Amino acid sequence: MPRRARISTGGLAYHILNRPVGRLALFDKPVFPVILVICCLIASCSDEPRFAIEARAKKQFAALPGKIGVSFGNYAGDWFLLIDKGSLSLVERLPKAPKEASANIEPFGAKDLAEPDNYHYFGPYVKSPDGKFVVASLATKNPYSTLPKAFVIGDFHTAKLVSKVNGTGAYRIGGLAWSPDSKLIAVLKSRDRFKWWRPVDFVSALSGHLIPYLEFGLDLVDLQGNVLAETRLVRDLPSASGEVIWTE
Repeated sequence: MPRRARISTGGLAYHILNRPVGRLALFDKPVFPVILVICCLIASCSDEPRFAIEARAKKQFAALPGKIGVSFGNYAGDWFLLIDKGSLSLVERLPKAPKEASANIEPFGAKDLAEPDNYHYFGPYVKSPDGKFVVASLATKNPYSTLPKAFVIGDFHTAKLVSKVNGTGAYRIGGLAWSPDSKLIAVLKSRDRFKWWRPVDFVSALSGHLIPYLEFGLDLVDLQGNVLAETRLVRDLPSASGEVIWTE
């Protein structure tokens, strides 16, 4: 639904529901919309998500060194995925990714690296285990954006870039991780959609808050940014965040 339409619909619903009936007004208390949205989020998380590596990608992932861990979380709970030799399994716990390697961080973006034309550093960045390189996510300057949809690799010591700008299309970068040998990078990415036609989502939209349903994918790239393996991990995970690690 277009942003203007969402705002208009939400505003109209607010005025209708806030119309006094005697002394009662549904939205008199500012806490009511918050409670409503939380209830809608819980309802939207009722289906257990299905995590999997796509069949076409299993062979690509089987050839890679080490183990990759991906963590997801939303109002319904947390899920921890371990990818080992092309197979995916759910585990009870994974180590936390470094703070700077995840999407919601401060300061927002890498520092001191040379800045590509029309880009600024925003979102995850992380230094390679051997200390030679940094991979950092980028967002556009014009139009100005805080959605990281590209990344570059830089020399940690000289701050010069050693790769071109690599875009991720419609996907936002939510996490970055280096392989233990510092030769490959895991890029956790996501894109969202809205299901305003579902009753629970329609009610949430009336309060002015649409529930985003996220599709998460994982790319594995080399030092030039070439994609060596890619897969979708899950679809329609509501209001979720994720992070990625790569271990021995």
